[in-house]
Amino acid sequence: MKRIEGRLTLLGNGTTVQQDWTRRSVVEIDGQEYRNLHYSPYLSTYFERVGQPVAIGVQSFLGRRSIFAVATADGRVRRESMGWLLAILAVYALPLAYCAAHLPFDGASSGWWVGVGLMGWLSLKPIRTMFALRSFKPLSNDAATHTEDNRQAA
Repeated sequence: MKRIEGRLTLLGNGTTVQQDWTRRSVVEIDGQEYRNLHYSPYLSTYFERVGQPVAIGVQSFLGRRSIFAVATADGRVRRESMGWLLAILAVYALPLAYCAAHLPFDGASSGWWVGVGLMGWLSLKPIRTMFALRSFKPLSNDAATHTEDNRQAA
């Protein structure tokens, strides 16, 4: 999971997508633009404060970049629930388990084993994200202080 830290300077147009998640056309943090980020209604409460220091954890699943964690200046970290990641893991792991249990270990099925290996490799991403969410750190004091200094100078 990629950690992006800085001052939230711009939120582009937002549209509601499946299950009331928001997709932003552009999000700008410290002058760096990130396009097409998705986040849940829970995280939108803490993420949509323009001008505030923020750290976000972004991961890409199934062709969609989503925010799974938000750290704010008050020192708290808000994380997306593990249920969503478990559902993604099931999408990858169930076909993997089925194929591993039912494919013979002969040369004729070697092409299928390539697919099994691919599904195994894909299933590592939600597992790594679960561990990264548990270790997502609060916003560093440097980022919060930097934002306060910029606000006082203006």
